[in-house]
Amino acid sequence: MFPHRRISGNAKHAMQTFIDKIEKDHKEIVEKAKKEISKITKHKNVEFTSSGSSAIFIALKMVEGKVMIPDQGGWIGFKRIPKLFGIETCEIKTNLGIIEPESLENKIESENPKALLLTSFAGYIAEQDMKEISKICKKFGVIIIEDASGAIGDEKLANGRYSDIIVCSTGEPKILNLYSGGFISSNFDIPREFARLFKISPIVCAGIIEELKHAKQIIATLAEYSHMIKLRIDTSLHKDRRGLCVGFRTKNPKKVFYKLMNLGFKTDLGSSLFTICPNYNRFLEKGLVLELKKLDISKIEKEDIEGMGEIINEVREEFD
Repeated sequence: MFPHRRISGNAKHAMQTFIDKIEKDHKEIVEKAKKEISKITKHKNVEFTSSGSSAIFIALKMVEGKVMIPDQGGWIGFKRIPKLFGIETCEIKTNLGIIEPESLENKIESENPKALLLTSFAGYIAEQDMKEISKICKKFGVIIIEDASGAIGDEKLANGRYSDIIVCSTGEPKILNLYSGGFISSNFDIPREFARLFKISPIVCAGIIEELKHAKQIIATLAEYSHMIKLRIDTSLHKDRRGLCVGFRTKNPKKVFYKLMNLGFKTDLGSSLFTICPNYNRFLEKGLVLELKKLDISKIEKEDIEGMGEIINEVREEFD
């Protein structure tokens, strides 16, 4: 059993402290949170939302046209939200979630989308080449909407130099781990009438400010631990790319899943550490994804991570 990642003590303290002076400082704290996000995303406009889904909705309303999404490694809301509001989508074939430049250019020429909606890390498993993707999209005038729920605070990703619109969830389990909320940032004007519909409590903004202080280190540690495990699982995916979780192929994902659960691969809240694939949110082949982002990595040693990788590979081999 492993420690489940909970809202940090510092974030709890920041939110509780703010509750005590909410009448006086609520506008100030919201503006401070916007400035902190703006520094990271390099976008001048930031609005808070009730969830990542509502941030995506606002982004789609800003675009108002056909949206291209990855065929896997995205988020199921990429399919559901446009459908709900009658927005046309098209899918680009990927390499297990990774968008490849040649495929992107060809698909843009054939489909003529208004925007590309993607996650910073494909299925949380592998980093997208946002610089190259941005270069191609700019060439064709395609707007990039980056879901940076797994990358906010990173040195390369969630970067307004590459992405025209950045959306983010601050729900659980995300980098900004506050159980609720989200935001949208852009250098485009963000329609305030929609932002007002989905506004969040300034108490959450106090938590966001605190969580942003630790986001870069959390991403770096998750990427390091994921790489260590990838090297120990023979069938792991995208070994050469940074990721926050570890995907691997197995012929019998359910058998491997239950065996690992019985061996204690769950959090101290009883939550499973694995997603069974095929799954659009991760990858569309038989396999599993180890959801390292669920864990409180500050309480896990490198030796434990190495052991996890070795046990997973042994169990996978048993059923393959």
